Amino acid sequence: MTRYALVLSLEKEITVGLINRNGIVQDREHGIASDNPRNLPVKKGSLVIVDEKAGVQAVRGIISLLLPVCCAVAGYFSASQVATLLKIPVSEILRAAFVLIFFTVSAAAVFLVSRMGKIRGRPQIEDIIPARHSIPENPAEELKNE
Repeated sequence: MTRYALVLSLEKEITVGLINRNGIVQDREHGIASDNPRNLPVKKGSLVIVDEKAGVQAVRGIISLLLPVCCAVAGYFSASQVATLLKIPVSEILRAAFVLIFFTVSAAAVFLVSRMGKIRGRPQIEDIIPARHSIPENPAEELKNE
């Protein structure tokens, strides 16, 4: 997913803070380590476009598609196991209920994990956005000089 970010640090590695829809920089204290495969001339305070690696996007897609489907299949087969434990007859309604329950729970888990960003690779800097005014390295020094 392509997003905007602000370069926070260049000390050991390039650290960026992702910008949300409201224009607020997230993770400003710690930042997210990112790669610069194109060796673009980034500076602290540069506004950049970052994108995730294709491999990370593929893993997310596979997990978000296959996990709920596999859980639904597991729900179908576990319905007969649970029915024998509870000594009730196995019916198609019971199997359908277990399929829906397993599918819903796994889809909700995938949704929550993807929103919390647990499956995250290092973002790559794709481009630098030219700004009219860049953020100064040391704003206090800039004010003293004026």
